[in-house]
Amino acid sequence: MEVHVSDDVSQRINVMFICSEWESSKGGLSTFNREFAVNLANKSSEQIKVHCYVCKGSEEDREDASKQGVNLITARPLPGCNDPMEWLRIVPPELPTPDVVVGHGRKFGHAAFFISHTTQCKWIQFVHVFCEELGKHKLEVDSAFDAIADNEEKNKQELELCEAANRVVAVGSRLQRKYRRSLPDIKVEVITPGIFLTLATQLANDHSGEEEEFNIFMIGRGSFEDFAVKGYDIIGKAVASLDSKFKLTFVGSPKDEQRKIEYWFRNETSIARNQLTIRGYRNRVEMRKMFREADLIVMPSRSEGFGLVALEAISAGDAACSCFQ
Repeated sequence: MEVHVSDDVSQRINVMFICSEWESSKGGLSTFNREFAVNLANKSSEQIKVHCYVCKGSEEDREDASKQGVNLITARPLPGCNDPMEWLRIVPPELPTPDVVVGHGRKFGHAAFFISHTTQCKWIQFVHVFCEELGKHKLEVDSAFDAIADNEEKNKQELELCEAANRVVAVGSRLQRKYRRSLPDIKVEVITPGIFLTLATQLANDHSGEEEEFNIFMIGRGSFEDFAVKGYDIIGKAVASLDSKFKLTFVGSPKDEQRKIEYWFRNETSIARNQLTIRGYRNRVEMRKMFREADLIVMPSRSEGFGLVALEAISAGDAACSCFQ
């Protein structure tokens, strides 16, 4: 039986993903959003058009997105507002009537809410973390700041957004179970990301024979309040207990804070300076190269929603990968 697919643009389903950027500078939500948008664009029929609405985007970003079947739209600045996240609440003139808007967590869920209510489109809300768990392990750099209370409030906001959305999707079965308990009257779907084809490579490094060094990479957010929940001290202490052949590279330092992070590792874990390298987060091309430098990539989180870094490392294929909580 012959099936005819209409090429009428008016019949297309326009799906709008909301995020801060296309070329993810810190991984996490940006990476997930981009890879999901690209995969949907590649796997869907001509009746689905994928758009990505971002705070900032260059011409290079637009060309890269277009090559992968995604239409990149950059938010316009609002008069009297310097917060780019607020700009995303305004429906872009390039897509005034989306059919579906996709938000992520609190950061982009609020923008998805405004667009959904302005255009009456369907809203799919993705959840990536369970904030109450994170609050237990956050470092309190300010004595007046209560991380547990702060994350209790953030968790409440996450749940309110889920209750307002048309559909809720958790990243990974662990988060799905947690949100099902907190949202007993809502069906929480689950998505489990697969291998990142953009990172997949054939094994090229020869790790046979005696190695002069064993390179351990740890990649993640470089905010000091997150160091305990991410478990960076666990690996620092482990490497410090080994001989000088074992080297640790931490990737994720904010701009020009490498020395501050080095001090933290040395003070908290007693790791030797010649065992430790601190780097900022890189773009996708540079990250691919770094994955291939590593003999082992670790993600020692005390609480994690899914652990996208571990999946990226597995996708790259050149290093062993360990993820534990």
